Amino acid sequence: HGQRLVVVIPAYNTGPRVIRVLDTLPPIVDHALVVDDGSEAETRALLDALDGPRVEVLRHRENRGVGAALATGYARAL
Repeated sequence: HGQRLVVVIPAYNTGPRVIRVLDTLPPIVDHALVVDDGSEAETRALLDALDGPRVEVLRHRENRGVGAALATGYARAL
């Protein structure tokens, strides 16, 4: 039916933990949306370095909270 499995991962100053989460996603996940919720430089740099068709990074200019990050991710997924 053309369905895809998309996960939304909120990230705020997570550093390398967000990379570890992405590395452990099972093959059944078609697409990962990482929402950078106004992170500082280290996390931004790690997310900027991501490359690949399975991961997309969305950004908030400033921290809006996990609820807003999830809402941004869900809106994009739909």
